[in-house]
Formats: sequence, structure tokens, C-alpha cells
Amino acid sequence: MNYIYYLIYKFTLLTPSKKEQPEHIANMILAFITCANIYIVITLLYKYFDFSFFEFFSKNLELIFILTYVITLIIGYLYFISKKKYILLIKKFDNENKSRKLSKTILALIYIISIFFLAFII
Repeated sequence: MNYIYYLIYKFTLLTPSKKEQPEHIANMILAFITCANIYIVITLLYKYFDFSFFEFFSKNLELIFILTYVITLIIGYLYFISKKKYILLIKKFDNENKSRKLSKTILALIYIISIFFLAFII
């Protein structure tokens, strides 16, 4: 997740939003990606297993998504933004060699694209 945050942060710096606290924008996008991932897992489990436990989730999906998003935002804030921890991550990943960065970037993009692809299939 650290590298995905780094990628989103760096991408935000390329957009006009770079003046709008890019560390918070990256946290919001990462929280959304995480919530989409949780949504996909719950939906797949509900489709393939007939547990009454998952019926609660299917009926209250919007509420669960919002609660998960808020909780993920808070955790992201505490993990990345408080005490400016994101600066350490940026320095760490900026100092990596290009081939390692490229391989991590490709894996992260495959992960993000697959989440949104699965969300549309479900």
C-alpha cells in the first residue's frame, strides 16, 4: 500500500491539484481503492457462499462502504500524513533504482486496474 500511496501522490503532483494538499488527495484515492477492494471481496463471497452473515452486507452495502471509507481515511491519515510520514516514503521510493521502480509501478497499476475491472464485472 505504501507504493500505491506514493504513485498516487506523485501523479497528483502532475495535475492542477498539486496545490490542494496532494498528501490528502492521495489518501482519499487510496481509501477509495481499498473500499472498492473490500466491496469486491464481500460481493464475491456473497455470490459463491450462501451464508446468512453476508446477507447483512448485501442489504447495507452503501452504509458499509461509507463506514469503511471513513475508517480507511482515518487510518491513512494516521499512517501517512500525521507527523509528515509521507515525506519519508517519498524520499525512500525516490531513491530506488529505475528498474525496481518500474516493476513496482507495473504491479501497482495491474492491481488498481484489476480492482476496477472486477468492480464492473460484479
